[in-house]
Formats: sequence, C-alpha cells, structure tokens
Amino acid sequence: MKRALVLGVVFLFALLASVLARVPLAFVLEQAGLREAGVSWTRAEGTIWRGQIDNVAVGAQPIGDVFLKLRPAALLKGTLTYEAHTQGHLGRASGKIMLGQGTIAAAGLEAEINAAQLVYAASGIRRAGGQINVRQANITLRNKSCQNASGTVTSDIVSNLAAVMINQTASDLAGALSCAGPDLQLAMQGSVGQGEPLQIVVNVALTDMPGFNVNVHKVAPIFAVGLTQYGFEPEGDGYTFRRDMSELKSVR
Repeated sequence: MKRALVLGVVFLFALLASVLARVPLAFVLEQAGLREAGVSWTRAEGTIWRGQIDNVAVGAQPIGDVFLKLRPAALLKGTLTYEAHTQGHLGRASGKIMLGQGTIAAAGLEAEINAAQLVYAASGIRRAGGQINVRQANITLRNKSCQNASGTVTSDIVSNLAAVMINQTASDLAGALSCAGPDLQLAMQGSVGQGEPLQIVVNVALTDMPGFNVNVHKVAPIFAVGLTQYGFEPEGDGYTFRRDMSELKSVR
C-alpha cells in the first residue's frame, strides 16, 4: 500500500514537471504582473524552468538581459523563485527573485552599478561616474508599495563629484536600504573636505506617480554651490533633486 502511494506521488510530480516544462517563460512573466509594476522587456525565451529576458528596463532605466533558473523546491510553497543574474553596461547583479500576483521580491541581491549609466541621475553625476555597490539586499514590493527592505549600500559617487566640483577629497558613502511608508529608501552618510559630515537620503516612489528624490543634508557651503549647478534646489536644511516618470521617459 505504501509503495503504491509513493509511486503515485512520484507519478504526480513527474506529470506536474512535464506540464510545467511546456509553460513559456513569456506567459509566466505576463501573469506575474511585471508590466503593471513598470518592468518592460522586448523578448522572453525559454520555459518556466529556465530562460532569458532580453532588454529589461525598470521605468526608463535599461537593465540589460536577465537570465533565470527556477528553484523547484519553492513550488511546494506556491511561489515562483528564480536564481537570477544580469551583466551589461549598467553593471552586474545576482540574487533570488520571487514572483507572485502583485508581488516582486529579491533576496540576497548583490549588485555593482555603474553610475555613468543611470539615465535618471543628473547629467553632471553621470559624467563624474562612480560605482554603487549593493550587498545582501532583501526587498519586497507588493501592489507598488514597499513592504520590507534591508541591505547595505556603498558608493564613491560623492568622492568623484567632490574632485570634479570643488577639487576636494570625500569619503565613500555608506548606508542601508529600508521602507519609508510606501517608498523604497536609501539613507547614506559620508564626509567632504576636512571631515565635514554629509547625509544623503534617496526616496523611490512606486505608486501610480512613480519617481524619486535625492535629499542632501549637512552640506558644506563650498559643496552646496556645486550641487545647485547639478540640478539640486535648496529645500529645508539641505538640497533636493527630483525626477518623476514623465521626465524619466524623456531621458531614455
């Protein structure tokens, strides 16, 4: 009796695997609601088990080609979880991606991002260049709202800017990801010149009017002059740079 039951379970799993093996990756992506979340692509090849997504973009930001491999054990929990990696002009990234109706999540995300390829950044920042390093990031987005976020981020962008704008040295920025209400937030700290502190907060809105803003606080006067030349405007105790989706589309 037990043997028959085991054989029956094995047969059902084999049948399920056979059926799933025929499901196109393109169909899976459409059902996951990625387009509604602002993700676009030109072509998806392969099946639910393994495939490639060409020319992926988030909003107006090109990401590159993304390669996926299904983690079958996650199917037992009713989720689609993929080992994913990408490499291109923007940089490289790898980690686990979980897809569900209205939900996109990343776990153990490691990324090295080329700041010169960030189309939504101020043109001066792109010219100065630099790198953004993301380590062990975990992000869950549900219905265009940040549910939880963690992970560390470092960058030498300010070091490059300080050298170009004011001929001064600056430390690398370091900070962490979190959720600020429905927004994804990155709060970073560093110093400029003779150790003068610098705080930078990036908020990414994921709602029906997506966009982002960068707030720079505790700015040394000599550095503040350079920020205004790069599109930052005085606000409160610092300077703010804003972009909304309509501007992002025009940049692409």
